[in-house]
Amino acid sequence: MLEQGLKEVLKEYGLEMEQLCGLASIDLKKEETGLLQLSEKYKIPFVTYNADELMKIRSVSDSSDFVKKVTGVDNVCERAVRTYVPDGKLIFPKCRKEKMTVAIITHNGAIAPMADKVIHFKNGTAEKIEINDNPISIDEIEW
Repeated sequence: MLEQGLKEVLKEYGLEMEQLCGLASIDLKKEETGLLQLSEKYKIPFVTYNADELMKIRSVSDSSDFVKKVTGVDNVCERAVRTYVPDGKLIFPKCRKEKMTVAIITHNGAIAPMADKVIHFKNGTAEKIEINDNPISIDEIEW
């Protein structure tokens, strides 16, 4: 059920499971079988954060008093992905699907030109490595 729901959300954005670089949630879910199985099947990390860490994220698109009462956090999915990829761009805010919520974030590709090496991952494995002989200054990055 979890895998199918996530696949449906990804499909709406033209994405596939193999493009995920990680799964993130609250530490209350660290032993959740479905998330652990997805992590293992697709060879992607599954990371969790405690409520205090998640609350460091200042803004979210939606809040839930019920979720906050149960977890100590008003929006787990957005806060977790923003903690996992702090400089990323939220491309899919909190979405309720069946018995789960999903948020999707992408790494900030704008910073790639300032790196001397960019490593592209797929299925938890380095797929391509680009060497940049002329990295640009952070001052030249357009945000």
